[in-house]
Amino acid sequence: MLTRVALLIAIIACITICGLSYRIQRQTVQLRQQLAAETKLRQDREGELAKGKAIAAETQTVLQKTRADLETATAKYKEATDRAAVSASELAEVKRELSEFQSVSEAALRSQSEKASVQIRKLRDDFDGAVAENKFLSRKLQRLTSVIDRDGLGPRTEWKAPNAPVNFTGKVTVLDPKWQFVVLNAGENQGILPYAELLVTRGGEVVAKLRIKSVEDNQCIANILPGWGSGKVAEGDTVIPVPPGL
Repeated sequence: MLTRVALLIAIIACITICGLSYRIQRQTVQLRQQLAAETKLRQDREGELAKGKAIAAETQTVLQKTRADLETATAKYKEATDRAAVSASELAEVKRELSEFQSVSEAALRSQSEKASVQIRKLRDDFDGAVAENKFLSRKLQRLTSVIDRDGLGPRTEWKAPNAPVNFTGKVTVLDPKWQFVVLNAGENQGILPYAELLVTRGGEVVAKLRIKSVEDNQCIANILPGWGSGKVAEGDTVIPVPPGL
């Protein structure tokens, strides 16, 4: 009887694990597809930004040509004033043409420059938004992949703890000596992933080693691993990444 019950429990556990693995793999595929779509969107917006820059360059060319035309008109005006035999009507006509040309050219240049500036700002804002969303999705995918690899739900490969950013530093804000865990003032927004390992230091000496258990946006919970340093962690201690090979 106990054998049948144990067998039934094993079958149920297997079905549950398979279902969980399928759901996580499906979520991973969806996230990767979304990341690919956002990457394409970013590339498209980079193309639009390049078009905006081309428009700005074209506007600059028009500006240079207009300035050249203005210089020509100014030279004509000076030539007309220098001629002693020019009539007052001819001089007035040249002045009128010069004034009209200046007004039309300046208005056209201002309009084109404003349109190009607005378009470039919009493209930059769209591009920055796409980059930010792309980073968020990348962090989310890394976190999910780390959980899948750690729990053995993905392809069978040698599991390695995810690395913290090289320049990362944090602080111990809460210590529970009874249950041997700490709370750190850094989380997913600072590049920390579940199961990452960190070192606790004080005065340049290694006090303990941590393994991240759960992560929120700006804080995380880590277990204190035995066998590292004195193990006597205190609130306010500094936390750094584990050096390669350690």
